[in-house]
Amino acid sequence: MGTSYNITYQSSIKPNKIQKDIDSILWHIDQSVSTYNKTSFITSFNQSQKDNFFFNPTPLEKHFVDNFIASKEVFKYTDGYFDPTVMPLVNYWGFGYKERRKLNPSDSTTIQEILTYVGLDKLELLTEKTELNLIKKDKRMELDFSSIAKGYGVDMLAKWLRKKDIQNYLVEIGGETLAKGVNPQNRNWIVGINIPKSKANLKAFFRKVSLENKAVATSGNYRNFYIFNGKKYAHTINPKTGYPEINSLLSVSVLADDCMTADAFATGFMAMGLEKGFRQAQVLEKIEALFIYNDEYDRMKVVKTNGFTDIE
Repeated sequence: MGTSYNITYQSSIKPNKIQKDIDSILWHIDQSVSTYNKTSFITSFNQSQKDNFFFNPTPLEKHFVDNFIASKEVFKYTDGYFDPTVMPLVNYWGFGYKERRKLNPSDSTTIQEILTYVGLDKLELLTEKTELNLIKKDKRMELDFSSIAKGYGVDMLAKWLRKKDIQNYLVEIGGETLAKGVNPQNRNWIVGINIPKSKANLKAFFRKVSLENKAVATSGNYRNFYIFNGKKYAHTINPKTGYPEINSLLSVSVLADDCMTADAFATGFMAMGLEKGFRQAQVLEKIEALFIYNDEYDRMKVVKTNGFTDIE
């Protein structure tokens, strides 16, 4: 996944006894949904030039199916702003698995053409006897689960810990976090939300949040970006326009029961922007969110849903 993971847990089981199994789980997820892995299942799908992509629901491919089905739900509840079919646009703007080329932001014709085969509603998953059939409405369609797969990985590791009868733990992959039970001080787990600035230390926190059997995930444009001809291009792609989303939002942190949901909605809200994202976060059940943004005077401000309890 191109990042680190950390697990803190209470058990008599020593770390070296679980490390192999944990790494195996993450390896299998990578083999299923990593666009950077040339042998992964998602790479096979993306490179397929067939309209109908048949496969058997093996344990490996189950990771792919789980991510696809969850993505469909978030796609619906974000009005299409969370959309894993933006992979061709991610590559075009230099944030994907293809080598970054000379950028031509004014090439609106190419962007408009790519948009004709972007849209998760243009993919349909059907059951054909013992096989699954993923139907592309356009052969050029590709999927990118990078905005949901880390959260999914967190959930899978947490599920494995529960099978080992471990009740108190915190699992984190690249900042996406799920906590159950209590911490070593017998209190709720406390995690930090980074200051949304590119040069901020990873341990420089803008807010902290108390997790009581909850997951939290944060999406932002303040680290993954590049400058071209004096203009900043960030990695959150607006699937409606085809361009990197530019708005006052710096980051969105989402609380949910599972990390996959938190991860996906954080990305969706970033693409929606402050007003649309906050309005939708207020009406969604079992979702709480904190939005950090710059006001008209370039001051950092916060708005949050009623159920998001943070610690300054």
